Amino acid sequence: MIKPGRPPKWLIDAIAYRGLYSGLIRSLVSIIQSPKLRADGTIIQKAGYDAASGLLYRPNAEYPPIRENPTREDAVLAWKSLSEVVADFPFVSGSD
Repeated sequence: MIKPGRPPKWLIDAIAYRGLYSGLIRSLVSIIQSPKLRADGTIIQKAGYDAASGLLYRPNAEYPPIRENPTREDAVLAWKSLSEVVADFPFVSGSD
């Protein structure tokens, strides 16, 4: 039976000492649970490791797919959906 456990300290120290592995071990920057916008404007929305960003996407819910080339109508519908969340917020000034 396989039981979860932590790697031994000597192994962690050896990996940290070695540093870079020239592509043998992928770099993990972070783990995300919802779709994320990459620096180039594309969206991470497929579960798994994203080599371009070093992020591991493990969704915590079901998210609707986002089109690669959304239309203006898509943007308007998204804005309406997002604005419902703050519709009752007491905006007082422009910075709110």
